[in-house]
Amino acid sequence: MLTASYEARPYGVRSAIPLYQARMACPELIVVPPDMQKYRGISREIFEIFRREGRAVEGLSMDEAFVAVGVATLDEARAFAAAIRREVFESTQLTVSAGVATAKMVAKIASDSCKPDGLLAVAPGEEAAFLAPNAGLALVGHRAQNTSALKRLRDHDDRQLAALDDAQLRDLFGSWFHEVRDLASRRRFAPRRART
Repeated sequence: MLTASYEARPYGVRSAIPLYQARMACPELIVVPPDMQKYRGISREIFEIFRREGRAVEGLSMDEAFVAVGVATLDEARAFAAAIRREVFESTQLTVSAGVATAKMVAKIASDSCKPDGLLAVAPGEEAAFLAPNAGLALVGHRAQNTSALKRLRDHDDRQLAALDDAQLRDLFGSWFHEVRDLASRRRFAPRRART
């Protein structure tokens, strides 16, 4: 399967599982053939919205991207993301989830955690508290099915990750090694909150 609607997911239907398994999990499943030409056209339209006013955009897939906000307060960045979501909906009638944070990996995890159709902003200095219960999501680019990469992340604490050089991190985590180092540093050096 290419993807699964949110209505099908509670039955255990996920993207990249064989169709026969999806039908077994959800006998009332409605299967719609993909229209890649249409998807590419809408993706181009959405990315044009992202790039307006010379915004820097780093695409992750047809429907995911990092969009640079520039220097802004958290409220300004949240308003920026809300405006983009509104523009996309007005143009395509599609909803967009968005995460706002000082680091790309944190923004991606925030976006994933507020789907569908949500907006979540993580304040500077709050990254460690936000990420603590989401350790298994911390490898952007290595989805949940990449269990070996997730195991490597769990098997290394932040001090160990910070001690590795770039080549070692690249061997462990591939092209996202910079983000893993950034995440480890943020968690390691974040001020600890007093317990109440």
